[in-house]
Amino acid sequence: MITRSFSSHLKNRQDKPNVLAIIPARGGSKGLPRKNVRDLCGKPLVAYTIEVALKAKLIDRVVVSTEDEEIAEISKSFGAEVPFLRPKEMAQDRSSIGDGINFTVNKLRDSGYSPNVLVTLYPTHPFRTPKLVDFLVSKGLEGYSPINTVKLITHSNLSLFTKNGNGCIA
Repeated sequence: MITRSFSSHLKNRQDKPNVLAIIPARGGSKGLPRKNVRDLCGKPLVAYTIEVALKAKLIDRVVVSTEDEEIAEISKSFGAEVPFLRPKEMAQDRSSIGDGINFTVNKLRDSGYSPNVLVTLYPTHPFRTPKLVDFLVSKGLEGYSPINTVKLITHSNLSLFTKNGNGCIA
């Protein structure tokens, strides 16, 4: 999750900030084709991120940024907004996710919506919780920016894999 504040503070402590969650979900994955619409325990992968974003108390608006009609329809069916499709050239293997996010934010601004905080939630992290999202958004509201999540992974001899003589992972 990446959180970015657009204003370091609100004019009045009682003003409610606009917190926008953008879920970038392109249709053309090469490593795992159509991964964002693939079934994971009965739901498309992108649905898990949409559901968490909608349950987070501090997020006001959930928008999926995609160039793909099927992802757009699935996203809408799970409650996200897809007010427009992004251009296909912003959804290629070598396209910048940042360009796609900026395109989405600028299109929303053109229609009169300006968030104070932007939260980017990648659909490939389906096991985050609304509580985690709210905690990280609260850090953005306190003025921290950007906020990136990482997880320390430690390895031991038991957690490493090697290929055996048959080319299989052992």
